[in-house]
Amino acid sequence: MIEEQNKNGEEKVLLIITILVSIIFGFLLPLIVWFVKRDSFSSYADNIAKGTLNFQLTIFIAEILCGLLSFTGIGCILLPIVHVVNIVVLVMAAVAVNSWTEFKYPMTIPFIR
Repeated sequence: MIEEQNKNGEEKVLLIITILVSIIFGFLLPLIVWFVKRDSFSSYADNIAKGTLNFQLTIFIAEILCGLLSFTGIGCILLPIVHVVNIVVLVMAAVAVNSWTEFKYPMTIPFIR
């Protein structure tokens, strides 16, 4: 369990909202939230915010690659798969944050450490 779990319920709500809204807005909201709150976040919240941002940047790159590959037809098959993976992983992350457990995003390029 996280030692800071009772520290701030506001962090938990902000993280869950950021994670779920990033399904629609991609990396923009996680980037803004992490940039504004990075100094005041606990270490757990900072790790989750950076993980969400890195995951969304990875998904963005995968969407661009699928767009480029759509000329061959492969991208048209892969793009829906990328979207489903994005939704499933973000919902799993939101559930983990709700219970204050550690969550590591799979298949993520660590742009921000």
